[in-house]
Amino acid sequence: MQQQGEVGEEIIRTVLLGNPGTGKSTLLNGLCKCSECGSDGVPFQSGVSFGHGMTVDYKEVTDKHGNIFVDTPGLSDVDLREKAAEEIQKALSKGGMYKLGFVMTLEAGRLRPDDKVTMQLVHDAVPKIGGSYSIVINKVPRATCAKLSSTAIDGGTARDALVASLLDGVPPTASVMFLPLCNELEDADNVQFSFPAEVLRFFVTAPLVRLDQSDVHPIKADMYDAIFKKVSGQLEDLRKDNDMLQRTLLAEGECFRKQLEDANNQQKLLTQQNAIAEQRYRQIMEEPLEQQQRQQRPQEEADLAQQRESLIRQRQELQSTMSAASTPTTATTPPQKPAHEIPQQRQQVHQLSQEQQQPHVQHSTTRTPEHAAVLQRLRETEQKLQQVEERLRLAEQRHAKVPPPLVRHAATAPAPGEMLSAFLLDIGSVFGSLLGSLLRPSSL
Repeated sequence: MQQQGEVGEEIIRTVLLGNPGTGKSTLLNGLCKCSECGSDGVPFQSGVSFGHGMTVDYKEVTDKHGNIFVDTPGLSDVDLREKAAEEIQKALSKGGMYKLGFVMTLEAGRLRPDDKVTMQLVHDAVPKIGGSYSIVINKVPRATCAKLSSTAIDGGTARDALVASLLDGVPPTASVMFLPLCNELEDADNVQFSFPAEVLRFFVTAPLVRLDQSDVHPIKADMYDAIFKKVSGQLEDLRKDNDMLQRTLLAEGECFRKQLEDANNQQKLLTQQNAIAEQRYRQIMEEPLEQQQRQQRPQEEADLAQQRESLIRQRQELQSTMSAASTPTTATTPPQKPAHEIPQQRQQVHQLSQEQQQPHVQHSTTRTPEHAAVLQRLRETEQKLQQVEERLRLAEQRHAKVPPPLVRHAATAPAPGEMLSAFLLDIGSVFGSLLGSLLRPSSL
């Protein structure tokens, strides 16, 4: 394993600090395997130890690149605490570039006071370390890792809150790793294993610090109990605060869930009320409109009948005018044609009226001003007839859309369609007689 840092070819000492049972020796064995230390057997004794920790004196192992790996005893062992403090001081007093890693474990998802006390005593003895160190929280059950990452606390996760409480009272560092529990290594003696890539990368990129012998002061092992009591009280207060916060969050979450459920029910009720109100609005707005259209229908029919009578009178006036302006002749009234042939007859009348205006037609003769006036009135009457037809058609369409009332009296006047057919038949016979009189040579 090639060490990385701004030190060129300088030797780097990797020192792991922590209490018995945290897994320091097993981690160092994995690092030595990756670095090809070349020592016979397992470099560091590891496994289950009863009464005292496996490591009593600090031990160094050098790899083929000259890098040194150092194992140290823990301060939590009461009988060996003074000796462990001396051994840690020796390991840190060699001088040169160091990679310092504090290895610790969790107890039921919480920090152990012993691990926090060890980290604080080492920082007090070597202030130059500052934030140039790493933390490995080892043997974390995978279920606990998932909960730490998913549980929300104070705008962050439970993992963030745990790291913040761990760094309380010491210079902070960003180099923190949660290493999941490996069942194959649990309680196994003298095991060497290959690190996963992300674990190896963590140790390779760990921060460096240069320490001289003068930078290292004696570790105050006699202060361990006092600091332990203080840290234990702080962690207990923090645990109570977290428990209270969890209960508060649960209560607020339940309250929010009920509020959300009530809001959804209100939304559904409002939607139903809006649908009922919209249906009533349509009934209120559409029924008077239909009633108004039914009331206006007789008036429209009466207006159309009145217009029909007026056009009949105009037709009679045109007959009288043509009789007075033309030479009396015996003419037979052309037979009435069916209603569907009347538009074609009107087209023929229009074409003949156009021919009257062309001087090169052979049967064209000189007409009096009275004839010209009659022709003009005929054109106007034709336009009016077309307008009446269009109005009758639109009226029939409108009336077809309005459903008939439940009780309807018999109409005294004919239907609009019948009125139009009768009128067009009458006006067709008039156009036939007028056309015959206009095409004959005038005797005036």
